[in-house]
Amino acid sequence: MKYTKSGRSNQNHAAEREIGELKKRWRRRMFKKRCPRRVWDFGVVYEGEILSRLLRGRDGRTGMEEITGQTTDISDWLDFDFYDTVWVLNRTSMKMDTVDDERLLAKWLGVLHHVGSDLSYWLLLGSGKIVSRTSVQHVTQSDMRDDILKKRINKFEETLEERLNSENFQSKKTDVDFYFEDVEIAADILTRLQMKSMATLSRRKRRTSMSLTTMRTIGTWVPS
Repeated sequence: MKYTKSGRSNQNHAAEREIGELKKRWRRRMFKKRCPRRVWDFGVVYEGEILSRLLRGRDGRTGMEEITGQTTDISDWLDFDFYDTVWVLNRTSMKMDTVDDERLLAKWLGVLHHVGSDLSYWLLLGSGKIVSRTSVQHVTQSDMRDDILKKRINKFEETLEERLNSENFQSKKTDVDFYFEDVEIAADILTRLQMKSMATLSRRKRRTSMSLTTMRTIGTWVPS
């Protein structure tokens, strides 16, 4: 392993080039699918997983294959695209003949690897909550031709767009007084930690002094 010198990022050009490609792919995806900025972490992971499964090396092997030595399985990424509008089964029982009231609309955010069974996905609900589910279906053209379902889908899109609007998560204040409060709190915490540390050290010194006094009293030789 080699390290680059301070201020010489050009020495790490291979990694920097891939990071730039990852950012470019995410920006294109965000513009194409009208993704809100607040799902950037799922989007970057999705693009990174796609890049690691593309044939981009000179030897015609994917990055995952070069690392693991196994043929890459891309079946998890074939059904859905990032930020697709999907139906998710809100299952309260094991019955499969569901009606529309048992289905929820959601946005597909990527493949989930470590929870549940195969073909498990991250989903963004209209409430803004992120859940993992396996029973996911596309919103089809026939759904969009149904006036009731179309109205429900459009309402979901509008509600989610408003909920994830970045302006809702920014401070409306023009002053910065709350920063000084944070500094004062941090200083207060630091002072308390220092006082606690001094008290602990003082107790240890008293214990050591008492132990030496006791040993001298019972006649045990103690170096002065």
